[in-house]
Amino acid sequence: MKSLQAYGKGHAETLTGELKPPVTAAAAEAEKKETEKEKQDAAAEREKKEKDAAAEREKEKKEQAAAEKSAKKEKAAAAEREKAAAEKSARKEKAEIQPAVKKTLAIPQGNNKRGRGDSVDHERRHLQNRA
Repeated sequence: MKSLQAYGKGHAETLTGELKPPVTAAAAEAEKKETEKEKQDAAAEREKKEKDAAAEREKEKKEQAAAEKSAKKEKAAAAEREKAAAEKSARKEKAEIQPAVKKTLAIPQGNNKRGRGDSVDHERRHLQNRA
């Protein structure tokens, strides 16, 4: 290693033992600007990453809300289908009972109802209301 005094004032020695030339004011200013620019670039990059992450979180929130809403709609639709199926079943069951009621009431029951149509209608209505 060479002595710093041999090169004069302002030289700096690197870790490998090489000597750097003295730093001039213009070079120092350029280095300072470059460092400042690097800091700004790094800050801008960080800010961009944060924005992207925030946008991603917001997007995930919206997707989750949409999925929940869709699931809720699907559940409501399933309940509606089940209700409609139950109604249809009830109507079908009632329709099966009604012809049997009409058949049994078509023939008057007992001697006192022969030839008297309105009493048969009354009896039919009575049984239909009970069913």
